[in-house]
Amino acid sequence: MSYGLGLKVIKRLCVDQNPLAWQKAKLSPVLFKPYEQPVYEWVASHLSQHHTLPQIETLQAQFPDTGAIEVPEPASYYVLLSEQQYFYNTLNTVNLKSQETLKHDQNAHEAAASILRDGLRSITEQKYRVRIMDVSHDAAGLVMSAYYQSAISDIKGQFGWPYMDNQSGGVMPGDVISFVGRPAVGKTWLTLWTALHNWTVKKLNVLYVSMEMMTLPIAQRITALYTKTNIAQLKVSGYSTVVLKKFTTGLKALSLEKAKMYVVDGNLATNVEDLFALADMLECKLIFIDGAYLLRHKNVRLDRFTRAAENVELIKRYCTDQEAMAFCSWQFNREATKKQKKGGSDSGDLEDIGYSDSIGQISSIALGLFQEDSVETLKTRKIQVLKGRNGEIGQFSIAWDFNAMSFAQTNPAIVPEVTTESDLLQWV
Repeated sequence: MSYGLGLKVIKRLCVDQNPLAWQKAKLSPVLFKPYEQPVYEWVASHLSQHHTLPQIETLQAQFPDTGAIEVPEPASYYVLLSEQQYFYNTLNTVNLKSQETLKHDQNAHEAAASILRDGLRSITEQKYRVRIMDVSHDAAGLVMSAYYQSAISDIKGQFGWPYMDNQSGGVMPGDVISFVGRPAVGKTWLTLWTALHNWTVKKLNVLYVSMEMMTLPIAQRITALYTKTNIAQLKVSGYSTVVLKKFTTGLKALSLEKAKMYVVDGNLATNVEDLFALADMLECKLIFIDGAYLLRHKNVRLDRFTRAAENVELIKRYCTDQEAMAFCSWQFNREATKKQKKGGSDSGDLEDIGYSDSIGQISSIALGLFQEDSVETLKTRKIQVLKGRNGEIGQFSIAWDFNAMSFAQTNPAIVPEVTTESDLLQWV
């Protein structure tokens, strides 16, 4: 039996167990052949009643023929083929109907044109359906699928600083997060701290792309953070016997991590398209781009300002399409430097981000690091929230400790989560 694309779409989505992907695909009966529609209706009803897609075993018990269907490709592949099939069939049908109308009456131009217009309208509705939300029909299902999936899913990323994780609710698929600072102020350390937190604590696959450093210095920083041993001594082979033993023991634990972390030299994936293709191949939903302003563009004629604007829009688009999360580092412009010299070390705003206003506009969250090395910043530094998910602003302090290799939050003080009465009594 030759199985239709509609059943492949349904089975792949059930394999993925991603109700939000089902809602975002905005499937409708017109995309399915008559024999596929009962399967579609049953799965849609299951999702509506139980807030989850049926397990494969349940689907096959209800519709045994689906057991023989092979779906090695992602759901988006089958959705695209299903759409193309629908477009072809619709155009072919309305073309034949319009010709048949004119065959019976050569003067029935308006009737024939109306048939063609209806077909084009139907194609347009399907083509743009995922970008247009009919609130009365789509909003409830979309919101509730996101709600229940969020409650059981661990796909959300984090910053590794409670102030930001509590304020933002975590990093969501589709988010673009920006770290902004002047050159050599410490942006790479911030992105690495967050990358390692998501890799080791959240157990998420991470792709880290450095546009400014080779893989060795990045590897040195990662291992120093991971083992909590001094980076300066590592670079000059200056560890004592005791510290070296601690370091080498810590390195052995790298292979025990459940998730994967990949570091890529920017020269191997220098434009957004290649970068996200690599992330998809490596199954990484968290992408870190250190020095995103150095990303190239397929259009080599673009100046650096237009290139940055185009690239941040591409990053947002790919994050949305692939349900990924991107953390990018950028630089402040020259006006920000002047402002900081006049108004202090923590003066800055979204308008001070270099290269393009689009960076601040598109970023879900933007964090600014203003303070440079000084006596006051030997142990702690401030991070300013330039833009929160819902317009929040503020600041918090982090450790700047290269002996313990810690960039953890220091202020506001971290208050343990109270979950039981005994916990509450402990903090009274």
